Amino acid sequence: MIQIQDRSASNIRVRMERKADGWRFVSPIEAEADTDRVRAMLADWQTLEGREFKRASADSGDWDREELLLTVEGLNTRETLSFAPRDEESAFYLARMEGYDTVFEVERGNVEELRNVQAALREKRILHKHAEEWTSLEIRHGDLSTTLQQLEGGAWQVLNTDSEGELQTRPADLEMIGKVRILMRDMEAVRFVSDAPSETDIVRFGLDAPQRIVILRKADGTTVEFSIGNISRDERETLLYGTTSQQASVFLVRPHVLSRLPLDPMYYRERVIRALPDSAQIESVHLEDTETGQQHIFEQSSDEVAATTIRSYLKTVQVDRFLSKTFSNPLQLDRNTTLPWTFKLVADAVFDEATQEKPEQIVLYLTDRLGGTTQYIGDPASGLVGILPRDIIELLDPLMAEFPEDPGLPNPVEAPVDNP
Repeated sequence: MIQIQDRSASNIRVRMERKADGWRFVSPIEAEADTDRVRAMLADWQTLEGREFKRASADSGDWDREELLLTVEGLNTRETLSFAPRDEESAFYLARMEGYDTVFEVERGNVEELRNVQAALREKRILHKHAEEWTSLEIRHGDLSTTLQQLEGGAWQVLNTDSEGELQTRPADLEMIGKVRILMRDMEAVRFVSDAPSETDIVRFGLDAPQRIVILRKADGTTVEFSIGNISRDERETLLYGTTSQQASVFLVRPHVLSRLPLDPMYYRERVIRALPDSAQIESVHLEDTETGQQHIFEQSSDEVAATTIRSYLKTVQVDRFLSKTFSNPLQLDRNTTLPWTFKLVADAVFDEATQEKPEQIVLYLTDRLGGTTQYIGDPASGLVGILPRDIIELLDPLMAEFPEDPGLPNPVEAPVDNP
């Protein structure tokens, strides 16, 4: 047990107790403490050195201004240190151990830190104890929801209900699952706003109709809810109000937390459009202008690096992220914006005789490059549309630039020949 009594602040008593799962505040509020920081504080005080030791009677006048008491209690021990300030300009406090008549000096900074332990030692990682244990995570906003769910074999899937009320399931991207776990584990409260918010506060903070509700479910059925509300009117930085079902406290988090929890199920989907078995071989590949029919053939003999790279990519076609759009020709980005598929990648794949699969032609459509890292790829067979990886964009870009017809040079004007 650790108790800090501040007689200069309405005699506030902050009390912490060590539980089976770590340190907790038990007074004046119930809250989780940062166990590592509590241990560090105890280690600092156990090795703290005093100076100017003398008998208490020599400074009895100063000792009348005793302000702080630090009590540390173990199984069979209990020790209390009392502190009294010398004056505002002094760099030291007077200190005395209970039961002894000797006083000594302790650096002011160490003592002043005790006044702020309720904020400094409070656990700011809101969901860290649940971040590694959940087997299902649901993200909600109003009637919309997307769920990440672990299957019995260890694989993950994304579930959501479409506009027609049909349940849709897709394979989830394991790297994205890992990023969500890290987000849940490392997310910190910038600061705590209220430990006993009123109903009016809840409405003002936007937590009665949150922008996101994240529900973490464990294998044993227990759940934890984390809600994100309105933007704080803090002039220093943009922050969002948050709370959990574990405690009534309201805190502030940074806005990246909201941006990394989109509702779009395609954000969490496995990034593979299609994949061929290891035994399959790509026999030929060409890039074709859909308007003119001009082709660039990837020949091993003329450009081995490009040909090898594009064949490897077509064995497992991946994207940086998917669009929540079904393949259409032209690509319908929104109600008023369409993009033509200006090129297509065509490849012939053959399979091992043991598979008894027939040769297959792969046809993937490409838009123009729209920016440094944006170019869309569409697969009419699966209906999926995504953004090409940057290395493939860079590989194809100079080849696409070759397709426009060479305007040629004007015919040279023949110089007149002088008659002799």
